[in-house]
Amino acid sequence: MDRQSDQDRNHAIPIWQYPGVWTVLRDVLLGLILFGLILLFLSLGLIEGFLPAQGLYDNFFLKDWPVTLLALMVGIYALRRSRSHILLAGLLADTRRDLDAYKNRYYKIFDNIRDIYCEIRFDGTVVEVSPAIVNFTGYSREEFIGQKIHRFYKDPSQKDIMVRQLLACGELRDFELDFCTRWGSVYTGSLNCILESDQHGNPVRIYGTMRDVTQWRKAARLLEESEQKYRGIFENIQDVYYETDLDGKLLEISPAIERASLFQRDELIGNLFFSYCQNPEEVRSGLFRQVKEQGLIKDVELQLKDRDGRIREFSVNAEQVHDEDGHPLRIIGSMRDISDRKRVEDALRRSRDELEERVAERTEELLRTNQKLLREIEDRKRVEAELLKREETFRALTENSTDIIIRFANDLTLVFANSAVNRISGLVPREIRGKGLHEVQFEEGLCQLMGKQLPLVFEGGVARDFTFTCPNPQGGRVYDWRLIPEWSSEGTVASVLCTGRDITRLKSAENRIKILTQELIRAQENERQKIARDLHDHIAQDLATLKIMSQNLFDTWEDVPHTLRVKADILNRTLGNSIQAVRDLAYDLRPPTLDALGLVRTLFVYCEDVSSKYGIVVDFSSAGLDALDLNFDTEINLYRLLQEALSNVRKHARAHRVTVRLVASHPHIILRIEDDGMGFLPDERMGEAAREKRMGLRSMEERVALLGGKMKIQSSPGAGTRIHILVAMRLKEGQELLSLPDSAAGDNKEYG
Repeated sequence: MDRQSDQDRNHAIPIWQYPGVWTVLRDVLLGLILFGLILLFLSLGLIEGFLPAQGLYDNFFLKDWPVTLLALMVGIYALRRSRSHILLAGLLADTRRDLDAYKNRYYKIFDNIRDIYCEIRFDGTVVEVSPAIVNFTGYSREEFIGQKIHRFYKDPSQKDIMVRQLLACGELRDFELDFCTRWGSVYTGSLNCILESDQHGNPVRIYGTMRDVTQWRKAARLLEESEQKYRGIFENIQDVYYETDLDGKLLEISPAIERASLFQRDELIGNLFFSYCQNPEEVRSGLFRQVKEQGLIKDVELQLKDRDGRIREFSVNAEQVHDEDGHPLRIIGSMRDISDRKRVEDALRRSRDELEERVAERTEELLRTNQKLLREIEDRKRVEAELLKREETFRALTENSTDIIIRFANDLTLVFANSAVNRISGLVPREIRGKGLHEVQFEEGLCQLMGKQLPLVFEGGVARDFTFTCPNPQGGRVYDWRLIPEWSSEGTVASVLCTGRDITRLKSAENRIKILTQELIRAQENERQKIARDLHDHIAQDLATLKIMSQNLFDTWEDVPHTLRVKADILNRTLGNSIQAVRDLAYDLRPPTLDALGLVRTLFVYCEDVSSKYGIVVDFSSAGLDALDLNFDTEINLYRLLQEALSNVRKHARAHRVTVRLVASHPHIILRIEDDGMGFLPDERMGEAAREKRMGLRSMEERVALLGGKMKIQSSPGAGTRIHILVAMRLKEGQELLSLPDSAAGDNKEYG
């Protein structure tokens, strides 16, 4: 296209320069000449004799009218032909003016359009391109014209793809091409073009437009990456995210609900949220109305039913979402399963009730001590509740989650980390992303453990869990780690999502409960010792004095009535029985033979008493303890353990023979009790004891824990029972504590 010549023709030109004007003039002159020649020919013929000379002009048009008519028709035809040419010339002039106007409009658009217009020969040579090309590539229009277009491609192989599609379809729609700009960056264009062919069907030229979609393509890629990241978080976060409409119908819910309720998320979507609540109408009229009125609720506790009909406790947050005009659209929120926390609170509450029941039976001094313990428990619960409330308030799904969330690629590099990772590395997420596992500042033991677990998850595709304690100067922090595989579209593990939850408080609460229980047992033994001493030193002595006085009451009387002496004898026997009962009670509360005869002799005497009173053969023997001077806690607790075990045998086992072995094996003391009774299932009995508030086996476990030891129970119906107790040896001299080694300090079920 010669754009300069078109612009020169835009100026006005005279009418005689229009094409066709001279043709019109020529046709008019030829018509006149032809008409004149016909008249002349006729005139010359009449003069030579065809007509008389006289009256030539009067008779010619009258007598020879056909010839005259022919001459007129020839003249009229010449005039009409000339008129047609004149009209055609005017039409061409108007068309030319319109065409010039359209060309001016076209060039204004061509020069100012933001999209790029281009004409390219089929061999790739650029014939024309709009000036907008410089805005996108940095190259001017003149630098493009005459060049091969594929010279500017980022990937020259795209030329072949483009040519094949053009030949197949004759056009391209939204075909994306990457161009290299003058500045070295990449420009992405969306191409729309058609293929022009000659009369033989051979491709000649390509016409098309191209739009800059570079930023749109970058935004689309970023949006896709962001969606994949947050989809992974959405599917693996431990809290439950949900969306409902204004009527409470579930629109979306995260897969975490499957672990909490055993329902599949597809089963829940489309159903009413409150239909799974323990009190649906109360939730509908209370909770949802509160959300609609206030727009936001936090930390509201609800009871939901799982697939098996069991009640689960949840802490619910909800917020109402509005459109641009402020109209409510839907409700979004999160739920956290707090059933375990509730069970811990219930256990604490039951422990408090048990303490209150037992404290009520003690003296005022012990009551004041127990009240102090209860106040400490209440304070601790308030502190823990406040800490949990603050923790839950600041939890969010992604970056604001208190859980540590990390994503590892196949090469064990960190591709994502939330802000909580600062707690174990001291770095912010942007300083960690892209680094390898051993390049970040994790604790060395955690890096080694993850280095072993992550390859197993990548290879096996199975989630793994482990617990790790991160040491620090203020005390170790305990984290519960979960490694979850993330699958690619090819069916391979593309990445692993790691979540770490801080469970330090839970572990600390368990230790505190253990300490409180041990303190209670110590207080109980102290109180028993005090009561036994009071019974023996005061009540028993007073009763003995009273008996002696009653026996000597009639020594100075000679004539005492027989009935009065009988009543006096009955009184003496009653006092004797009372004295024996008080002494037995004092002995059970605190056997005096522990101080006088030692632990071994005391246990032997107690076993003999059980045999004589209840008819059960108790075979007691010991080894290695005669030369040991154990401290008071060890002696009294071993005595109580045997006392409780034989009491259980007497009440429940229906046994005929019991074997008791007490052995000192430095640095431990081993107590083994076996009977031939009816036996039981230990796990079931422990559960029943907790529900029925029995303290037999539970108190034995607490006493063993107080001595720093372990207890193992082996039993089955009809096969008797074996109790194996292993405790540390504590001596009076220096109060040295010999703790259990690692091999003995494992699980109860792993020794014996």
